[in-house]
Amino acid sequence: MDVGGGVLVIGGNDVSLYSGILKYTPITSTSSGYFLSGQDLEVNGKAITISTAALNPVILDSTSGDTILSADAYQLVIQEIQTAYCERNSPPIGLCGKKNLFNGYCFPIVKDLFFSYPGFSFLLENNVNLTLVPQYYLYKKDGYYCSSIVGAVNYQSGIILGTNILRRYYTTFDLELNSIGFSPSVGCSDANYVLEYYSGDGQTAPTGKELKNPLQAIVTGFQDNLPVSGLSVSWEVNQGDGTFSSFSAVTDENGMVEATFELGLTIGTNIATVSVPQAIGSPVIFQATGVKGIWFYIYNSGALVALLVILGGILYLQKSYKKKNFREEVSEKIGELASTSLGLGTKDESEKLSLLEWARMHDYPVRAGGTPAAPSYSSIN
Repeated sequence: MDVGGGVLVIGGNDVSLYSGILKYTPITSTSSGYFLSGQDLEVNGKAITISTAALNPVILDSTSGDTILSADAYQLVIQEIQTAYCERNSPPIGLCGKKNLFNGYCFPIVKDLFFSYPGFSFLLENNVNLTLVPQYYLYKKDGYYCSSIVGAVNYQSGIILGTNILRRYYTTFDLELNSIGFSPSVGCSDANYVLEYYSGDGQTAPTGKELKNPLQAIVTGFQDNLPVSGLSVSWEVNQGDGTFSSFSAVTDENGMVEATFELGLTIGTNIATVSVPQAIGSPVIFQATGVKGIWFYIYNSGALVALLVILGGILYLQKSYKKKNFREEVSEKIGELASTSLGLGTKDESEKLSLLEWARMHDYPVRAGGTPAAPSYSSIN
């Protein structure tokens, strides 16, 4: 079993994980998933009149968290709920009106009143009955309860059975007999807790800033569904350069844990998780998005200034180097002109020294001893 509470058994079935007997229904196609044959749809045990096209194909999809009804099936379900609940005084919250649980809206439902909400049964070929009662299709989000049985947003024929069904039923795939078996699950033998999302997912904030709301999750007991206090949890950043500025390492008296998340300087998605060992639903995943903010501009302005300083330094050194070369070239040219004016341009060094020595001796005649004497000027009588 992984920390999310799932078990994969290869080569047989684990009888400790389900109750009763396994009932098998044939797989009608595997072209793009596991296609099953739907026979009927019931609301509170009452079959609704539905066409085969609206009911089929029934697709078992482990990538969808929801059970998704075709438009026709959704309308028939809403009509049945309208008749059974909405024509009486004080119907349960979220069942009636255009904005209801089954088209994506969430409501402040009291958990103790789950019994007043409808149950749904999906009847498959070979008399396989898959039933979802409120505690299996209602889930908590941001303090409100939402339904995981919803109508399709886009056109869809048939019904998609998601992981809310797979959590309720032990499911076995017999590919040799081309069939899938179901039996009510008794849960993982070593699962002690349930970790559920509470609030804080999907926030957006400027880069470098803390999210407005904390990331929150709640831990309850697997058997009694009561809050678990004093239980250690693990927080982790899985994507992005954000950090936790603070977090609770253990659950409080209400089984709640929370963390304050600060976005990094990079624009884009950050993903953080909280996990609990031996807990179904672990880890809970939170996603936050960083957008351009003051720190983004400060960071990029600083980088631009640094770049300009570097470029300025390079241009200064280049200019200094050119000026030095120019001075050396001018000095060399002056030397050449000076040598040419003295008639030394084509002389080698030894010849230049001889000519200079001759000039010195011509101006200052050599006395005995070889020391040049200063010129004397005497009057002639």
